[in-house]
Amino acid sequence: MKLLLALFCVVAVGCSQQEQTASTQQHDATTDQAQTSELKIVSANALLTELLCHIGETSSIVATDATSMYPPAVVSLPKLGYKHAITAESILGFAPTHVVLCEGDLTNEVVESLKAAQVEVNTYEAPESIDGVSSLATVLAGDLGESVAERSTASRAVLKQQLDSCSKALNTLVAQQEQRATAVFVYSLGNGTAMCAGVGTGMDKVMNTVGLSNAFSDMPGYKPVNIESLISKSPQHVIVFNKLLKEQGGQEALAAALKTDKWKNETNIVSHDASYLATYGPRIGEALLWLHRETAE
Repeated sequence: MKLLLALFCVVAVGCSQQEQTASTQQHDATTDQAQTSELKIVSANALLTELLCHIGETSSIVATDATSMYPPAVVSLPKLGYKHAITAESILGFAPTHVVLCEGDLTNEVVESLKAAQVEVNTYEAPESIDGVSSLATVLAGDLGESVAERSTASRAVLKQQLDSCSKALNTLVAQQEQRATAVFVYSLGNGTAMCAGVGTGMDKVMNTVGLSNAFSDMPGYKPVNIESLISKSPQHVIVFNKLLKEQGGQEALAAALKTDKWKNETNIVSHDASYLATYGPRIGEALLWLHRETAE
């Protein structure tokens, strides 16, 4: 009888512990689910907006900066304005749990105001390489909580595989080039000048990555260049964003404004969306391969 009683007590204690463990796990799961469902994210950077959507958090985004226009699902979201023009009040109006941005996107005063309001502010360095994109996706997912990190594991693995594949293919293509063609990136036109990208700019890095030689490698940053200088450089390729192409009225009108008929080289004008070519986000691998194809001789 004593033995049976002892066994009964052991079983009873074991069941009680299992019930407590199950209850704790259920509570943690419920809490975790509640925390996930309560995510309200404001993104102040187009790159981070794309990454949020890629890791499955599109529905958690409540507002973005004005440059976040991809993927299509975010176009209709409230836009807070451009970078330093965004105010703390406009952000706080959406009662966000998280605000994500890259360094320099918001003023220090705005960031401090958000922190004082108990909003979690996550600031990141914008990646400067294909490898940096998948790394940023991992950090971003982790900062949003364990649940986000766990459920985005598969999508982040696919992203890394795609980016690695693109990087390998691009490196092979560039290595096979006998020589680098010259190119210029023109951001805007006005008063007989073209705003062109020199060394140290994002588009200079893009050109070099795809095997092009920047015609203005002797010029730092973005600077207005007169059309005569462009004529003397006569690069083989002109890269522009779709916005400028539309403003000028198409390729023929842009070519006329740049006076390409006076260039010594036959000129190829290449254009695409800024968010595609200039943002080191989930699409940068395919974007760089696209640009290489468009400028390959």
